[in-house]
Amino acid sequence: MNNSQKSNRQVDVAIIGAGSAGLPAFRAARKHSENVVLIEGGVYGTTCARVGCMPSKLLIAAAEAAHSVETASGFGIQTAKPVVNGREVMERFEVNVTDLWGLYWTILKILIKNTTFETMQNFLMIIDLGLVRR
Repeated sequence: MNNSQKSNRQVDVAIIGAGSAGLPAFRAARKHSENVVLIEGGVYGTTCARVGCMPSKLLIAAAEAAHSVETASGFGIQTAKPVVNGREVMERFEVNVTDLWGLYWTILKILIKNTTFETMQNFLMIIDLGLVRR
């Protein structure tokens, strides 16, 4: 970004991060002021739902299922050694992550319902109390 694109904006509230805490904070701040900015330097949405704990739990569940089959004989259940099809595991993973992401966007729409707002999807510098620079 060159200097000609930089601009200052006086705001009452600057919310940093459009994740699981930032979006409700934005909604709460909007109840008290129209002069609110939501600052996000990356992809909107919670890291947990997008690429963190929720998606990783899907892979852990697949590993636990294979492990349960492998250890079933300890319960008197005889099974063949499980064969893990990585492609099928990842297909299930992709479907479930897409569902999680869809749920997140549904919640996002509820949080910002009937709200018009400016977002600044970029990295900003907080210059002074209530003043941000793009």
